Amino acid sequence: MSAPLVKTATPGIYKRGSRYVVVFRDAYGKQRKRSARTLAEARDLKSTLTADVARGEYRTVSKVGFTEYALEWIEHYGGRTSRGIREQTKAEYKYRLEQYAIPFFGRMQLAAIEPRDLKRFAATSPIADSPAAPAAARTNCGCAAASAGALAGGRGGWRRTASASRSRP
Repeated sequence: MSAPLVKTATPGIYKRGSRYVVVFRDAYGKQRKRSARTLAEARDLKSTLTADVARGEYRTVSKVGFTEYALEWIEHYGGRTSRGIREQTKAEYKYRLEQYAIPFFGRMQLAAIEPRDLKRFAATSPIADSPAAPAAARTNCGCAAASAGALAGGRGGWRRTASASRSRP
């Protein structure tokens, strides 16, 4: 059993052992806790979290891995237009995810993948040196970034990331 929370002079900040615990409510009213090493860090964290929740920018970090999410995403992906997506295109996306993106990102948490990781993925793709490299890199990064961007909440978020990682001849 963990040590009890001891009140401090600052509301919403408690001491537990040698660390401080910040207690706050997210946008849905669910109580959450985060810890900090010092009281000053805890106060900064409390003000940052409170401001993020008030602005609607607070987001819980998912622990879902890239592989798990990518395979589920491709299974349920319906396309970006009202026409949907052809099965042949979906099969190609799945192939590229399994051949390139999943081995590259492995068990990385989806929330930990950043634009620089996508750029590195595009640069180290085995087809980066082929004559069709820009188009192939867009497709490979598009599949990887689309699955990452879908979780981030944007239909079009992956397009920014994929075009930013495009290499031109």
